[in-house]
Amino acid sequence: MAEMLRITSPLTGKSQIPQNKPEASPSEAFVLQDVNRVAAPQNKGEAQPQQNNTTQQEGMPAILMNLLKDPDVTVHFLKNISLLQELVKLLPVHNKTVSQDMEHLFQQLLVEPGDLAGELAKQEQGATSFRGELFDFLRGVLSRDAAGEMKPAVAGLLKALNGEMARKDILEAVGNSLDYLAETMAPSQKLASRLGALARAFHAPDAARHYGALKEQALEMVKDVQGSILYSPRIEKILSILQYDLSRFSTGETALEDAVAALAALLRGKDSENADKLTELLHRTLIKTGKGGGGKEASRVLDTLAQIIEKQAQEKELSATGADKLEKIIHSLLSSPCNYTPLLHYVIPLEQDGMKAFAEMWVNQRGEEDERPQRDGETENTVHLLLAFDMAGLGRFEAELYARDKKLEIGIFCPPEYVEAFSGVSAGIAKGAAQIGYRVEKVEMQPLERARSLMEVFKSLPYKRTGVDVKI
Repeated sequence: MAEMLRITSPLTGKSQIPQNKPEASPSEAFVLQDVNRVAAPQNKGEAQPQQNNTTQQEGMPAILMNLLKDPDVTVHFLKNISLLQELVKLLPVHNKTVSQDMEHLFQQLLVEPGDLAGELAKQEQGATSFRGELFDFLRGVLSRDAAGEMKPAVAGLLKALNGEMARKDILEAVGNSLDYLAETMAPSQKLASRLGALARAFHAPDAARHYGALKEQALEMVKDVQGSILYSPRIEKILSILQYDLSRFSTGETALEDAVAALAALLRGKDSENADKLTELLHRTLIKTGKGGGGKEASRVLDTLAQIIEKQAQEKELSATGADKLEKIIHSLLSSPCNYTPLLHYVIPLEQDGMKAFAEMWVNQRGEEDERPQRDGETENTVHLLLAFDMAGLGRFEAELYARDKKLEIGIFCPPEYVEAFSGVSAGIAKGAAQIGYRVEKVEMQPLERARSLMEVFKSLPYKRTGVDVKI
């Protein structure tokens, strides 16, 4: 027989009526206490409050957060290229042409020591579009503009110029997204056929002239895909990227001309020669970026990496075997530079005397931000560099460098068993630096117990994306 529930008597007496807390009158004024007292801004060296730490909130892309925290994603990713090469050799040769093409690409990826400086210069050129005579001229204009009159006009010019330079890339990006959707929606032949036709229209040379009509078709196609039974969360992400790219395209035919005219008018009021120089430099820049031919010389390493990734993705047998390695490679390439990791990034696959070394290098041109605690009273401009590399048969190494004018401080981290063997390299480093006008103030040799993440080395990265810098 089930037990009977024992119910206790209420704590308040039966005759006692509980009194509810009176509500505040809506007309009653809200009174602030201690209005003269302002809390001091938080020291950046202290722990950031959890609620203000946007890098730990859901809004930040998970891939970029991993790039900051996970050493396996952020460093030594080129070793995966070597592992992919071994996988290609071990796979059954179903397609001999593909295997030969992949082997050729792997060999083309490696750089000889004599070509290293040129390859790094090409990679640096691709890091940003805002470099060259025109942008140096605009920086000079702003530096002389004490009243700040030129700043809105320069910003408007940069926005219009970036829109003009990115038109072709945006159309290609939209076309690529439609190609991917057509392949993904292949079970629906009618929908896939329409997506493929629209993708070819965006890839066409005259796509910019017909952009308005193409955009309307693309937005209608988005609705059709969303209504399909094949619609999935993965396709939803592709559609979001597609819509974002469509919004980036600049349709204003005279936007750049208007922006140039506005800035030139301000310059003529102060110096007519600078107004003429602005027009001349803008013309040169547009020619170099592809309007009239020319352009920057592409990086051989990055182009070869793109071809390797493309072929690996196309071959299902290779893709199934090395998908995780390929994913880390792509994540690392996407990390540089962006607003979450504002660092210069270099990819360095080197071969010398039959030995291969796969390396990545990151550079913070405002390296003084990474020093915790700050050096006493120094505001000297500092370049902070991290070189992480993997040498065949030796293991992982890291070199960290601070450059202040012509003074260098270097930390070398190597596998613990090689610390003593490499301790004699300090003299060679100092001699080599002296030949190019630098002075080595300190070289520290330490064992590399574990690979460090970018967040550990470049300590300013999390602070650039967290909280609010309060100054009274």
